Amino acid sequence: MDSEIRKSLLLNQVYPHNSIVVYTVLPLFSYNFLTFIAFLYIFITAQPGDTRVDGRRFSSLDSYSGLRRVKYRPAGFCMISTSTFERFYPDQTRDGGVAFYGWIRTQITRQTVLLNLGAGPPADRGPIRVLKGEVARVVGADIDPEVLRNPELDEAHVVGSDDPLPFEDNTFDAVVCDWVLEHVSAPNKFLREVHRVLKKGGMFFFRTPNSWHYVAIVAKLTPSWFHHLVANWARGYPPGVHDPWPTYYRLNSRKTVCAEGYNAGFERIDLRMWEPEPRYLVFNFLPFLVGVGYERLVNRYRSLEGLRAGILGRMVK
Repeated sequence: MDSEIRKSLLLNQVYPHNSIVVYTVLPLFSYNFLTFIAFLYIFITAQPGDTRVDGRRFSSLDSYSGLRRVKYRPAGFCMISTSTFERFYPDQTRDGGVAFYGWIRTQITRQTVLLNLGAGPPADRGPIRVLKGEVARVVGADIDPEVLRNPELDEAHVVGSDDPLPFEDNTFDAVVCDWVLEHVSAPNKFLREVHRVLKKGGMFFFRTPNSWHYVAIVAKLTPSWFHHLVANWARGYPPGVHDPWPTYYRLNSRKTVCAEGYNAGFERIDLRMWEPEPRYLVFNFLPFLVGVGYERLVNRYRSLEGLRAGILGRMVK
């Protein structure tokens, strides 16, 4: 009898009701066993496209009636087929961008003056991430001079990584950072600047990796040259896409976010943990299959939400 099977049987005898032990500890000993368990978990517990969060069916579009459900296709060229991807993710239900920007849209109005901090260069981000025209004004700021060419902004500024933001106190109703906090080297200074430029009652929305997720763990353990070499390739992005910026992960756990946020003066902090499609694993079917199993598992049980990929957050001044 295979040694992994003997271990599984032994654990089931000792912990007959502890499926978490069986499905999260044993796979660490065998890649093949992990693939097998992921395959079984997907086809036994969930139908294609069925998403469960904390034991209930969930759609990130449920509360955002203004958004149209469309067929989702992974960005760029993927080494798994589009049909394979859509077999597991036929729509945008698990898309973190839909969840994040849908949340923002429930909190902004036509009168909102918004700062996109880390707005970045011109890019094909899709309409879900474009807020220009839905609010009074979108101001962008970034350390990359290419931000000046970003057509999604009404006004753009180039800022220094260590300089104060070039705005007066109490200027903005909302500040948005999308995949920015992981690049912040001085969290307290950064958050105090965000707090300063927000009006009283203003909101800071952010989306950032969770440092306890496998992607962030691998990223922290690998040198920057490795990120430049494989990060965009692993996600299936085409040549010419901007290389990854240096990461520090000093503001990427729920505990740290809350501690630093309150220390900077924010009065309320709301966090939502999100596990999207495993886009980092589209380079090969077996890793992708394991990623799908992981996504189904951590979204199904609230006790595992701390292992989900992203932190979607809101801080209120």
